[in-house]
Order: sequence, then C-alpha cells, then structure tokens
Amino acid sequence: MSSKKKNYKELQQELNEILQWFSNEEDFSLDVAVEKYQRGNEIINELTQYLSDTKNVIKQMKIKP
Repeated sequence: MSSKKKNYKELQQELNEILQWFSNEEDFSLDVAVEKYQRGNEIINELTQYLSDTKNVIKQMKIKP
C-alpha cells in the first residue's frame, strides 16, 4: 500500500476487489486468504472511521448558524 492516504472511494474499491477475489478464487492459498481478510477488516475500520468523522462534521455544520 502506498504512503498516500486513500479516500473513501479508493478504499471501497479495494474492499470490493478483495470481496471479488473471495467470490471468484476457486483454489486459493490460505495464507493469501488470511492476508486479504485482515486487509478487508482494516479497510472496514477505515471506512467506518471516515463515515463517523463525516457525520461529526455534518453535525457541527448544523450547530453553527
């Protein structure tokens, strides 16, 4: 992964690629599957944090007149 922080759309695309890999891969390595599963969890956590941060920004915008 690059040092540049990915945006929501990029993270969502990466997660979709991981899910697609699990759906299409018939004979896969358990080691690779574990790595992809772990990365998927990391992405889900990043997306959840992004949505939480965005929700807080919107709340702050509503509070300010």
